[in-house]
Amino acid sequence: MKALSRVLAIVICIAVTVTSIPVFAENEKVPVIYVFDDLVPRSWYLSGISFCYERNIMAGVGNNRFEPNSPLTREMVAMMLYKYLKEDEKYTEYSFDDVEAGAWYADAVEWMYRNGYTAGVNEKEFGVGRYITRQDLMTLVYNVIFREWYLCGNYYYREDTIKSFSDAEEISDYAFEAMSFAAGLAWSGMCRGSGEYEIEPILYGNNGKIKPKDNCTRAEAAAIFKRTFYDDCYSSVSEWEHPTS
Repeated sequence: MKALSRVLAIVICIAVTVTSIPVFAENEKVPVIYVFDDLVPRSWYLSGISFCYERNIMAGVGNNRFEPNSPLTREMVAMMLYKYLKEDEKYTEYSFDDVEAGAWYADAVEWMYRNGYTAGVNEKEFGVGRYITRQDLMTLVYNVIFREWYLCGNYYYREDTIKSFSDAEEISDYAFEAMSFAAGLAWSGMCRGSGEYEIEPILYGNNGKIKPKDNCTRAEAAAIFKRTFYDDCYSSVSEWEHPTS
């Protein structure tokens, strides 16, 4: 009798598990929480990762993993911007010595250089393979949105917001304007229709710090891209999605 009870219990558990797994239509978008095994349900980063994944800006790292807390390299960010703006320029000559012709990132890096979005880490190197810091990622994004069509110039950011962070003095001079913009952005009249939009900042701090020289994580990068480029990010953050990046 006990053996039969155990069998029935196992069958019930299997049935409950199977019926709790959602089934998606062939052309239906699958939420990233079901695509990657290492994402935590209802986490602050889910909307950013969803935005980047659905638009082919970011993918996983293999084995059904996204690794939201892992750092990303400078060339990865170049490719993210290249993909988001749907650029397709191809080059035969490259300006940086550390960019290998034919590499998956080569055209993206060269596109950024030729359009004035980056000068590299020095005259000869882009910094391929180096993890990108929060201030450097924001600087690249800032350079793109101000040289592209994205912002019309009708925007407002609170310049003093950045000074409220206890580590603001650690921000490098070249990144200070970009970081100030990202932390203090308050509203903007964008090239996406009439009217002005009240918006959330692009970059948040944590425990009173903005952490400019910390390596940027994949989750933080995804969140920054969503807040910068997506219409729906210009609204209040939901109560369960409080950002920490």
